[in-house]
Amino acid sequence: MSAATATQESAPPLDRVGQSYVDSLWAARGLLVTLIKRDIKVKYKESFLGFLWSFAKPLFLMLILGLVFGVMLDFRLGNTRVDYWVHIIVSLVPWMLMVNGLTDALASVVQSGNLIKKVRIQTEVFPLAAILSNTIHFLISLAMLFIFLQIYGLWNGHGLLIDRPLILLPIALAIQLLMMIGLGLLLASLNVFFRDIASIFEVLIAGFFYATPIIYDYTFFSAWLGRHPGLNWLSYIYALNPMVGVMAAYRRALIYVGPLAQEGGLEMLNDQLLTHLIVSLAISAAIFVLGLAVFRRLSRTFADRL
Repeated sequence: MSAATATQESAPPLDRVGQSYVDSLWAARGLLVTLIKRDIKVKYKESFLGFLWSFAKPLFLMLILGLVFGVMLDFRLGNTRVDYWVHIIVSLVPWMLMVNGLTDALASVVQSGNLIKKVRIQTEVFPLAAILSNTIHFLISLAMLFIFLQIYGLWNGHGLLIDRPLILLPIALAIQLLMMIGLGLLLASLNVFFRDIASIFEVLIAGFFYATPIIYDYTFFSAWLGRHPGLNWLSYIYALNPMVGVMAAYRRALIYVGPLAQEGGLEMLNDQLLTHLIVSLAISAAIFVLGLAVFRRLSRTFADRL
């Protein structure tokens, strides 16, 4: 029997390798839960407002952005019946999940260097714990946002949340988390070898903020393209941003309903929103596969580089 044949026979099938990897991750679930609890306790340890900070930060940013763009620059949305302040706060809550989750995930492996060097462990749990702990903060913020919107809706005669397509919320969150986990794994692994990744990330995430419909809506971008017909190709590049469809889905579920949608129009038509969500899912899945592949390859030498 040749050496090549012996190697082929001794190599485990790919499905068994994948199953072994999933089993090892499942075995580390206890550590994952412990890390999530630790991150939550550390973040709000000796904090006066505690979990209220989950909503206080986007609320504070809403006041700043609303004052600058809504008041000083007199910025208007495509649907003039939608309050600009509401648009901003609904957009900022998932955006804060994006920024905080990726920032914590990026540093998670380096910060856990002493443990990684001492114990053989599935290092994926560190960026995953960082993202999931921030997801808990997001859910708390989302609950507070519901209360905010209920009060706003009753006060302005727009009604309660019961008529809203809330099914879009878990869909948007699932796509966002898929992308975040992929990016978190990628950034965390690269940060072990290149410590300036954190500085690069700060610059890129700032640009990503303006490339995502947060301070403006999708109709603003569409209207701008309408005034520049020679740049219609930019719509395809813009659609490659997975957060475009995700942000529109959040706002479709929470804002563009009832009289607001009927009288002022939707930010995206339903079929257009579906197309964007499919694109967002495909790109997020590709980012996840890339991030996982890079992390698994580089994690073999984490202990030597930390």
